[in-house]
Amino acid sequence: MNEQLLYWLIVGAGAFTLLVEAYRSFNSPNGRHPFELHPILQQVEARTLCTNGEIIAGFLCYATMYLVLYAAILGSAEVYTLVSLAAGAQTTVGAIPTPEEHDFYGKPIFVSALLISFLSLGPVKPIERTMRSFAHRLAGIPRGVYRVIETLHAFPFEKHCSQMATPLCSKFEKKLTALKDQQNAFLHIAEIKSSLLAIDCLAMATRTDSRTLYFPMHRMSQLTELLKTLEEEHHELSKAIDALPEHTSNSQSAMTDDEQQAYVDFARKAAITRENTMALFSVMFVRNNRSIFSVQQVIRDRESSRDNSNPIEVIKEFIQGTYNAEQNAFALAFLVAICLGFLSIVSTYFVWAKIIDVFSNQQIYPSVELALEAATWDSIRSAAVIFSSVLFVIYAREVRVEQQSWNTNWKLHHFPFLRILSLSLFSGVAAIFSSAFIDIANLAFDVDFQLTTTQITFHFQQFSTFYFLQFGAGVILAFAALVIMDKHDHLHSKWTITIAVLFMALYCVYMFGVNFVAYDEAWTHKSARDAIIFCIVPFIFLTMFAGLLELSEGPETPKPNPAGG
Repeated sequence: MNEQLLYWLIVGAGAFTLLVEAYRSFNSPNGRHPFELHPILQQVEARTLCTNGEIIAGFLCYATMYLVLYAAILGSAEVYTLVSLAAGAQTTVGAIPTPEEHDFYGKPIFVSALLISFLSLGPVKPIERTMRSFAHRLAGIPRGVYRVIETLHAFPFEKHCSQMATPLCSKFEKKLTALKDQQNAFLHIAEIKSSLLAIDCLAMATRTDSRTLYFPMHRMSQLTELLKTLEEEHHELSKAIDALPEHTSNSQSAMTDDEQQAYVDFARKAAITRENTMALFSVMFVRNNRSIFSVQQVIRDRESSRDNSNPIEVIKEFIQGTYNAEQNAFALAFLVAICLGFLSIVSTYFVWAKIIDVFSNQQIYPSVELALEAATWDSIRSAAVIFSSVLFVIYAREVRVEQQSWNTNWKLHHFPFLRILSLSLFSGVAAIFSSAFIDIANLAFDVDFQLTTTQITFHFQQFSTFYFLQFGAGVILAFAALVIMDKHDHLHSKWTITIAVLFMALYCVYMFGVNFVAYDEAWTHKSARDAIIFCIVPFIFLTMFAGLLELSEGPETPKPNPAGG
């Protein structure tokens, strides 16, 4: 008993060491700052814009990833020791060898030190940074700010803000009352007006004197400083409009190069101020629990399709109307795949028994209770592999897209195999552990949770090859999900479904090969039946996932064929 207590204390010490390292790493900034395109936020760490509760939630999420890796590696080492000793005992006469005491106690510390050193290696840093960004994003540090910025870029400010007071835009238009029309395109007049209109509209909610009307959140000193900085930028932009050279149509000479360059420089300055205004508006929107407070309600004129109201309310509806197609498609497809997969697996057991009876006269009909129990665990195992493989790449892809390090509009003849494969490797590892965990849970359930070391050892001796080969299954599912998510916006629905079916065919061939290699009886009707059962839930999931993503696009629009990218 004392030895067991000492061992668990050492395990706890290893876990505590990892928590200290996780806290240090969690507080360090990412190598690629998520707001480098928005200068006003470049010098502000995202965690300073969050509440203490969000910081704690983010750290717990990040630390959990460390502890899961720690438990997985340590558990694998313990299982490997048991299996190795059991294999040695089969060829040993006399006493069965036992692990050395220093190996028994030193393993947790060794695993902890190995993880810390491994995650600090240069080649592994991108994986660690993705984990950190993933934890930040899940915990709200700051959650979805980049997505809100992208939504604001798509908002039609010209339609909804033309009836409101626009001091900067009006001032600029007065400056250009008599400007020659043929110079508009060269001087970026349209881009300048668009930037100034967005600034005027969003300034209603970002000014220090009116912010609390729309974002009545608790005050943060960091946000107060950012608001002052943004107001200074607006004043500088107003002065820059006054300093622009005037050139009317009555002028005898054309604009000089210096005068033209002044408008080009002002267009760049207005664009930067617009990005800063959108960034700060997005931060306040997220910090205000993704909502905007205003006493004025939206009143729409249906005949003119124009919003005669405060445009901030319309912006709120526009932002909240955005739809995360990938996550919603995954959740719905996952749920449908489990339900339909369970029914299909139950049917497969009885249909397969009927087929064997017809061709070989073997009476192998399972009882209804046995079939339901087996189908339940088969469905849970397949669901666990899908969940651990696909959900990770969905979030990891979103992080990479928000960091602008993931191109979705690639061509099929320039297939980014290595980039997609690198993001799918972790899914393969997750598939190994999730499959083994579910089977051990099944074994424990069968023995009323009185699991012995001998049973665990014998189980892994039998199925270790099968578990290791689940790596490929996880990679194939993650790979398929990434390709479908990247191309569904650019291809016709029939091609998206075709891609899902092709990957599912590859998955089926792989699982048949896995069962052929992993089963002791080589190729039997039982291994063929199990291979089919392992493919049912993933097949339904991938097909539903691709179909739901296509449905999320709305009305059908012309799309190119795969040959054209």
